[in-house]
Amino acid sequence: GMLKSWKTDINNGREVVTVIASSGCPHCKEYKPVITDIANKYNIKLYFFEVDLLSESDKDILTNIDSDEFDYSGSVPYTFVIRNNQYIGDTVFKSYLRPSLHVQLFPTLL
Repeated sequence: GMLKSWKTDINNGREVVTVIASSGCPHCKEYKPVITDIANKYNIKLYFFEVDLLSESDKDILTNIDSDEFDYSGSVPYTFVIRNNQYIGDTVFKSYLRPSLHVQLFPTLL
């Protein structure tokens, strides 16, 4: 499934933007087309997971990132960047509908 593809991609040398969302979250629904457009525009690999629809074991895989800076506390949408299984950065987008902010937040990708 999608998580298996994600695990492969985060280990193959390219940056991967991962969004942890929730199926019932209105902000997440608004955010998805915005971040998808950015990912397409800049040819960024994007994964968008609705965490409430994952099994506990899949959720553990997704959120068990080996970095002191990884800071997923349950707030969604939570977005992070990972490459070669190394955490690069994250943000909980307060202004998730302002794409210019995303571009500034992910300079390594562009």
